[in-house]
Formats: sequence, structure tokens, C-alpha cells
Amino acid sequence: MRATAIEDETGANPAPLAPESTQGTPPQQPPDPLETRRSLPLATTERRLVVALGDALAAALGCGAAYVTWEAGLGRHFAIPKLGPLFFALAWVVALFLVDGYDVQIPASRVRSLVVVAKAAPVVSFLGFLAFFAQPYRMARPVILFSVLFGTVVVAGMRLTLARLLLSERFAKQAILAAVETSPVLTDILHEARFEYRVVGIVGDTLPSSNGWRHLGPVDQLPAIVRLYGAHEVIIGTEPIGGGNAVEACFEQGIRVVRAGDLFERYKGRVQLASVDETWFQNLPMHDLSSRPYLVVRRATDIILSALLGVPFLIALPFIATFIKLDSPGPVFFRQGRVGQFGRRIFVLKLRTMRGDAELSGFQWAERRDPRVTRVGRFLRATRMDELPQLVNVFRGDMSFIGPRPERPEFVADLERLIPHYRARLAVKPGISGWAQVKDGYASSVDDSRRKLEYDLYYVKHQCLRLDLQIVLHTLFTVMGLRGR
Repeated sequence: MRATAIEDETGANPAPLAPESTQGTPPQQPPDPLETRRSLPLATTERRLVVALGDALAAALGCGAAYVTWEAGLGRHFAIPKLGPLFFALAWVVALFLVDGYDVQIPASRVRSLVVVAKAAPVVSFLGFLAFFAQPYRMARPVILFSVLFGTVVVAGMRLTLARLLLSERFAKQAILAAVETSPVLTDILHEARFEYRVVGIVGDTLPSSNGWRHLGPVDQLPAIVRLYGAHEVIIGTEPIGGGNAVEACFEQGIRVVRAGDLFERYKGRVQLASVDETWFQNLPMHDLSSRPYLVVRRATDIILSALLGVPFLIALPFIATFIKLDSPGPVFFRQGRVGQFGRRIFVLKLRTMRGDAELSGFQWAERRDPRVTRVGRFLRATRMDELPQLVNVFRGDMSFIGPRPERPEFVADLERLIPHYRARLAVKPGISGWAQVKDGYASSVDDSRRKLEYDLYYVKHQCLRLDLQIVLHTLFTVMGLRGR
């Protein structure tokens, strides 16, 4: 039987993705037992842990090299202290975690590996100099600088070499598709997950029209097929698969059952709208007692940061206002109605970035390189400075620093009609920046809004302090790179 495989950039064939379909019952002989014994399946969490341990060891070696370089260069006898390598090992893991450096796909791309290390290095530098000022001269400033430089090189080298060993097929888990409607989206997700899952075939009473997988048998034989192929996980769709107690029997065998929609969330960082149903809403985290510490910290952070950032903004405001007025006639600020949490109407303040006659013909989407944007407005948008007046909204509690961007009521009315579940994004407080903004930028069409809604729903489902910190760092990199629009 011929199998189609997708090669990664290393040239290896990690896993057959779409074997030719064959009808009939499952084979009577199981796969090669020697191949099964040689496999060492790793879950996503285990892969991240292995990479994090490699990062920590590499960072500790980089710090040790920094001590050797500096102290030996001064001709002094010394012993490498334990605190330095331990601190930088932890600092690099934390920094890489905050810049989303443990995304399961990153080891497969050398470019992304280098990008996340480059993004983490400034964070490590910041943590290093915080440690210096907290306990002066426990680590000399040159040692901190060399530790960051050497750590960057060694961590990058580790990710370009040893971390890529996790892409071997022997670490992939055997998976079976159970009554899943195959589609280009599912094929794309399983391609991205090819280092984690080796799909051996599909189980179903009737083959989907777009099926390209080997048919292993009917649903009621799922437990037996799982044992026969030594599968570690079963991937199901949103609809019940039938087959009596087939799913329950898999659980009894210790086989994990995952939804295809969950894989989409994990690998895309957004929620597939087709997978949103009543069960999805029932599984959303509620703001009960366990979430109150997070909400209290979030609100306190909003108040403190909006007050602190408001001071330099007020100092710079006269100069910004002068440039806006000189560039084009019109007011410095404009006040606009938006839809806030739970559908409440709020009014946001922004610095004017468009001509005064920008919407004489009615409201319309902002476009990439929008001709209505002024020269000063283009700079304000690139640096996100046009959003700074919304510090008032944050301080007042209408908005937060992090959350879905509030939309205009006119757009919301149209988008609710065209996009299912659009109002679900209103379950959380809107923000100045959000997961959709750092991942997908501004929306200029209904299709863009549909994709951004998928990111917003991901944030609604997974909001936590870790995700908020990641969004903050992504926003800072966007501002420093002048990538706002």
C-alpha cells in the first residue's frame, strides 16, 4: 500500500498523512510490535518540558561561560557561583514562555526558533538588571551582559539542533480519527501536528466523501481497533460518533479522546467557529471565587498602569496636539461610541488620525494604507499612540488594557447578522490591545472580522495572567517595530 507523506524542512518524512483509502474490516494482524516498542510517544506538555529543560541547561552554560570570560580575562581565580547560572536558567525559561517560545510548532522552523530567542533576549536583559539593582554586585554588570549574549547563542544553538530531535516519528503518538468529517481545515491541522500525531486511519460506519484516510472499520469496533493498532489517542469531531459506548470503552483502556476543534485551538491559537455549540459555552470558565484573585490583580493593574502612563502622556500631549493641528484641520481628539462588555454602550477617546471629512459619506472600514489617514496619524497608528486617550476608559473601568477591541455599534449590528456567535466576544471587558490584535492586526472586511472573532473567542475561553502577559509583550514588539496600522 502506498502512503503519502509530507516532508518538513529537514527533508525527513515524519509521518504518513493521507494513506490511500481501503474498504473492509481492520486487518487481523497488528502493526510491527518491534516498531511499537521503539516508539516513545510524547504529549505536548512533555515536549514543552523537554525543550524548557534544554533551554535552562543552555542558559546555565551560557552564564558559566560569561563568568569564565570575565573573571579569567581579569586574571583572577574564581569559582562559578550557583546563583548566577540558576537565575539565568530560570530567566530564559520565563522569557521564552512569555514570548510564546514553547509553541509546539516552533522546533520545526529554524526561523521561528531564532525569532523567539531574539525576542526573549531583551526580556532576559531586563530581568538580569532587575536582579542587579535588587542585590547590587552579586553579579557584575559585565557578567550579566555576557550571560545574555552567550545565553542567546547557546539557547539558539540548542533549539536549532537538540530540540529538533523531538521531530522524530518515534516520539509521535498513534492516533485514530473516529467519525470525523474530513476537510481541508482538518488536513491542515494534522499536517501541523504531524510531529505529535501519526494518524493510522479513520473509523466510521460510512466514509466521508472527502476521505483520504485508510478505513479501519465501523465505529462499534473502535475499542478493538484501538488495541489492535496500539493507538494512544482518538480524535473525534463535534457530532456524536455513535457506536454505543465506544468512547467510554476507550477511556476505560486509558486512551485519551480529543476533539478536532481542540487541536485547532492548540495549533492555531484561535477557536474554529464551526466547533462552537452549546457544549462550548458550557465549558467556558465562569467568574467564581477561584477566578477572583485574577480579576482583582487585573483591575488593580489597570488602575495603577493607567495612572502611571497617563503622566508622560499628559506631558507629551501639547506637542502631539500641535503636530496634529499643523498636519490637518480638525480637532485633536474624537469621541466615538463603541459596544462594551455585555453589550453596554461606552464612549472611547482617541487621538484623531484621519482627515476631518473621513466619514462624510458614512461609516466604513479602515483599510491598509488608508488614504484618509494623515501623515501624523500614520505615525500615531504605527506606534499605537492614538489609543493612549483610552487610558481614561481603563481607569474608569469601561475597558481594560487587555481584551477584545470594542467595535462601533454600526459594525456590530452587521457582523452579528453575518457571523455566528459574534456577540460571544462581549462576555469579557474590551481592551486597548488583545489577542486578535497581536495575532491578526486590524479588520477591514467581514472575513477579517470572522477570523479575528476566532482569536477573540480563544481569549474568552483561555484568559489568564499568562496570556495577558504574552499579549503585553507582543504589543510592545509591535510598537517597537512600528507595525501598528
